[in-house]
Amino acid sequence: MVNNFESHELGKVYSVDTKRVTVVVENEDILNSIKINDITLLKGKNADEYLIGLVTKISKKSIDPYEEDIDEITYSYNFFNLILVGTFYKKIPDDGFDIFKRAVNTYPEINSGVFLSDKETLDRILNSVGEENSEDIKLCIGRYASNNDVKAILDGNKFFQRHACIVGSTGSGKSYTVANILEQANKLDYANLVVFDIHGEYSNLTYTTNIKISDNGGLHIPLWFFNYEEIHTLFIESYEGVSTNQRAAVIKYILEEKKKYLQENQSVGLTDDIVTADIPIPFSAKGLIEYLDGENNREESTGDKYQSGVNKGKEKTRQGQYYGKLTNLLTRLKTKYDDKKYSFIFNEEDTLN
Repeated sequence: MVNNFESHELGKVYSVDTKRVTVVVENEDILNSIKINDITLLKGKNADEYLIGLVTKISKKSIDPYEEDIDEITYSYNFFNLILVGTFYKKIPDDGFDIFKRAVNTYPEINSGVFLSDKETLDRILNSVGEENSEDIKLCIGRYASNNDVKAILDGNKFFQRHACIVGSTGSGKSYTVANILEQANKLDYANLVVFDIHGEYSNLTYTTNIKISDNGGLHIPLWFFNYEEIHTLFIESYEGVSTNQRAAVIKYILEEKKKYLQENQSVGLTDDIVTADIPIPFSAKGLIEYLDGENNREESTGDKYQSGVNKGKEKTRQGQYYGKLTNLLTRLKTKYDDKKYSFIFNEEDTLN
């Protein structure tokens, strides 16, 4: 329980607004003991309610008595700023459950006391996770920086159901943080996590099951298994003026090859009149590249011949429909085709039957 935290008073509330609370500290030794990110408690509206504050600034301000209309004996005052981060409701009676909410419904009164949370108080606040504090949903991710004796606890259900981002410069510990979360989540009774480990950083974790999607014998998801929108996103440009010809050429090849596959494999039991660009029927990605390359350079006969000059007697030609219009598409497609990260898509061994 919260053990008489009101005996650790730091100071009195001097000013309050919606962004911060300023606290005046009379005892300079107390000011010297306060640290940035210390957790403080302020009395709430009810006896079982406490506002939780986080220290953001500590300051000692000097005052010139000859320029200020103040008592000449006072030459400085000590204060710190804090932001309110939530409300703690302690259990009353003791057979209930502590609750921490990020919402702040009330604000402290002027001259009300501000107290430092000791080890027991801090441990109780930081562990008041979930409506019932069930042990099976507690996710311990480390220890609190201001007090290494206190565990830092998250609600596993809430943490994994929301978006999160871990960022930092090289060497700052991003991979270690992820590994720590995985290790702690593995200790929960009902945790199931899927990690797309692009660089193989976590392949040596002993408690995980690894599925490789880049080597022969690994998981293959061939290009023909994708629907058209997914194929479009993979390598077709989004700019409308450029993508029109790219889309038309790709769809033409896909439809022709899927119909051809059904005609050659009648045992499948499907007819080519049901073919769409989305239906998962095999076609070759390598064949797509060859087709697009041919269309990008195709010239077709006009039916006439040159009557004179060095080309006399030769057929006249004109540029095909897609001549020179698929160069960017081919570059993007070939780049991904040659990239080992995409081998689980473009390695067609045993995937065209």
